[in-house]
Amino acid sequence: MVTRWRGPGNQASFDSRSPLAHHLLRSPGDALDPHPGTTMARFDPRRWLFDRDVLSLMGLGLLVKPIGMVTQILIARWFGAGEQFDAYRLAFFLVTFGDGTLSRVFKGAMAPHLIQRLRDLAPRDFARYQNGIVSLFVGTGALWLALLVLLAGPLIGVVWPGLPTVTADLTLQMLMVMAVPALLMVANNLGMAVLQLHQVFRVAGAMPVLNALCMLGALIAWHDALGIWALPAGFALSHVLQWPIIHGRALAARILRPVLPDFRRIDLRLVGDLVALMAIAEVLLTINQFMDQWFATGLEAGSISSLHYASTVTQTVLVLFATSLVTVMFPRMSQAIARGDMEGCSEDIRSNLTRTAHLIVPAALMAAVAAPQIVRVLFQYGEFDAADAVRTSGTMTMYVLGLPALIINSLIARVFHSLQLLRDKVWLAVQYLATNVALNLVLVGVLAVQGLALASTLAINLHLLLSLWILHRRRRGLATGRFARIVAVSYALGAGSMLVYAALPVDAWTAAIGPATFWGALLVAVMKGAIVGAGYLALYPLARRLGA
Repeated sequence: MVTRWRGPGNQASFDSRSPLAHHLLRSPGDALDPHPGTTMARFDPRRWLFDRDVLSLMGLGLLVKPIGMVTQILIARWFGAGEQFDAYRLAFFLVTFGDGTLSRVFKGAMAPHLIQRLRDLAPRDFARYQNGIVSLFVGTGALWLALLVLLAGPLIGVVWPGLPTVTADLTLQMLMVMAVPALLMVANNLGMAVLQLHQVFRVAGAMPVLNALCMLGALIAWHDALGIWALPAGFALSHVLQWPIIHGRALAARILRPVLPDFRRIDLRLVGDLVALMAIAEVLLTINQFMDQWFATGLEAGSISSLHYASTVTQTVLVLFATSLVTVMFPRMSQAIARGDMEGCSEDIRSNLTRTAHLIVPAALMAAVAAPQIVRVLFQYGEFDAADAVRTSGTMTMYVLGLPALIINSLIARVFHSLQLLRDKVWLAVQYLATNVALNLVLVGVLAVQGLALASTLAINLHLLLSLWILHRRRRGLATGRFARIVAVSYALGAGSMLVYAALPVDAWTAAIGPATFWGALLVAVMKGAIVGAGYLALYPLARRLGA
């Protein structure tokens, strides 16, 4: 049966057969109970597990990261941490800067807006409206890439004035080549955002797997013939293959329709205001991510590469938790808020935040204490020497300490977007960037590249604290006090587990194992992580008593 929903004033309707329409038509109680009308059993495994969609995306993430890790290991073996890989990372940053900003702006500003418009427009009218919005974003992405190609040389000189000539020249060459497939990347990422908006997660979630396979395959097949240029080749291959898959799935599900875009219905003033605020915040946040690389250009050769290798563990966990969780929760939060179900929205956030905090805080601490051994196991081969390993492991320790705040903040940021508190996000982005720059200036002279990672960790934790405080002050009906309590308790348990670790003679226990060998380093890493994890687990009953 097809249900027709009538908006205020009986303006329009939509087709209940679409996945998003199904969620919009649920009653508030259904948001928490997948089997309405049944009696809940005393033991509910959902209390301990993320829901099916989140677990599905986490499973795809588990496929991506081992493939990506093998790719990083091979890059480290064949190219080390030197000028060639530095150039690729800088070129990759420039070509993905505009696309990343556009896709995040689309998700943050346009997803709640489109969900509301779906309630007001007939299916065909909505399809044309959606095509109009997407066309505006694709056109903006094409304009960015055209300007990037025209101004590439001066831009590299301005952004990285201290870059060695060899690295700058190679960066320019790679940028010119990668800008062409980057246009497909813009269309692909917007297509995936539309799929996620309509609750179709798996195809979008499978694209990082395809990308990882393309990068690994290109590296293995062409590293002898092309050298470092195998990486841009893999980048191009990935996005050429993704385009028909993403858009074919969207057409098959009638999420995208081959109809002319309708620009007349678009309230350009409203859309412009939403996009402008979101774009300012995202540009500031993207510049903030770039700050570490900018400061690292004045340090010893290989520092940029060390930042990249050190962030590998952070990005692995980020994909598994933040990306999967936020991808699923954001449209659901927007729908719950559109229905006025603030209680159900609060409970969904609270339950997922609890699971996330009590998993990611001990995991980050486990990685921090075992960072030297992790680097030894993953990267220290071939061109990646002992000096690279020391620099990278110290940087990794500093980075992973900020991982809990990074993941939790990604969820809290989507709460701001769902509530359309975009002006607040602009000021928070200004604070985050200013704090990170100030801390970089203070710490880079003392700790070099490790100081840059520590500055990022301190800045994201302060950013999370201020975000929770501002969200609480807005009093929009969400249980923000409980969110802050969950974070505080998980951090306190983490500090307690580290005190337990520090009180034990761990170094004496591991000295006889021989951590300089592969298997010795792996065993020491497992032992160190197990001690921290056991300490956190022993303290966990305190969290239950505190309601967190």
